[in-house]
Parts: sequence; structure tokens; C-alpha cells
Amino acid sequence: MVIISLTACNARHVAVAMQSNNQRVKATADSSYSLSEAILAPYRQQLLDSFSTIVATTYDKLVKRKPSGSLGNLVTKAIWEHAKYNSKATSQAPPDLFVLMNYGGIRLQEIAAGPISMGTIYKLLPFENTLVRIDISGTDLVKLLQQINATDGWPIRFNNKKFKSLKDINKKMRYELVTNNYIAQGGDHCEILQKMPQKDSGLLLRDIIIEYLILQKNIEADNTNYILK
Repeated sequence: MVIISLTACNARHVAVAMQSNNQRVKATADSSYSLSEAILAPYRQQLLDSFSTIVATTYDKLVKRKPSGSLGNLVTKAIWEHAKYNSKATSQAPPDLFVLMNYGGIRLQEIAAGPISMGTIYKLLPFENTLVRIDISGTDLVKLLQQINATDGWPIRFNNKKFKSLKDINKKMRYELVTNNYIAQGGDHCEILQKMPQKDSGLLLRDIIIEYLILQKNIEADNTNYILK
């Protein structure tokens, strides 16, 4: 975001005489545009330059498809890596952590093999969504996943060594669900989450993905279908 502030000094002026007359000023359609363009042009160029910055390279084409696809898996993997280091466990992801991303929140159908620019990630995740942690019961988690399965699935990440099917979710236990604030607030028919205990990190999902890509540098496509039925 570029903020331009115009301020003036507080010098005091006293009028000793005043004259007035009327003059016609002919405004052209270009005059105001030219002035604003002259002011904003340098900042616009900085923005364009930052969008062209390469954050990582992918060896394979990344694609969006249900239930996961390599684009969805990239997003949930990045969230997973962030979440596990900000949970109680510091060395590895807690076994009861689930990461969920709505399919509609991913706005590109594919990313071609090769360099991934900052601008590409802004196109992939154009919304200002933040990361939210939700305390969810096993019963409600099963209901949520069954609902999502009925739509052919969304990108999800979990400890697939512990959970092989929905039957492995203990309905008497509580789990940590990490998702975006749109879903947490009931978006995409996830009203079930609205009244659950949750904490908004204030961190932009897009920034978490960018940080992950910068750290990884090289990305390989993961098309595993992470889904519990």
C-alpha cells in the first residue's frame, strides 16, 4: 500500500487588503490525471518491481483440482509448516492438527513449471485472508469433513500416519483446526465453525505462503489426495 501525505506548515498570514475578480479556468481532461500520474508513477514502479521478484522455482506444473491437487497441497503444506512451529510441539507437527483450505479460495488453475514470482502468489491468493486457529471437537470435525467430502473435497493436511479414515477421529477428543478467517466466520457453508473457540493470528495467509516458498526455494509437485472418508 502506498500512502502519500501532503502537509503544510502552520505559518499565520494576516490579510491587509483583498481584491477579487472572476476568471475562467479551462480544465482539460488530462490535467488532473497528469498530476496524479506524476506523483504515483515512482510508487507504481516499485510495486511492479516487487511483483516481479522471484520467490521460488517449481520443477513441475502445479495444478488446482479436487480434492487436493498440487496447488492446494502447496498451500496446506505451507500452513502446516507454519502452524506446527507455533503450536505446543516445537519439533514436529502435533498429531491432532488439521489444516483446511477452501477450494474456492485458490484463484489460479495452475502455475507453470519454472520461476514463481511474488505477483503470481498475489493472483493465487488475492484476498486479505488471515490465519485462524479453531478448537474443535472430534464430533464436529467429522461432521465438517463429511460435509466437505460431499463436494468432492477441499485441500486438507493432517497426520496421515495416525489418521487413515474418519473412524480414526476420536469424537470425545478436541482437535486443532487451522484455516482462514473466511472459513472460520462461516464462509462456504461452514457455519458450524462460527461459534467455536478460535484465535485469529492476524497473519495474512498469502504472506505465510510467500515465506514458505522463499525458505524452500525449490518446489516439487505433490498430487497426493489427502482426504479422510
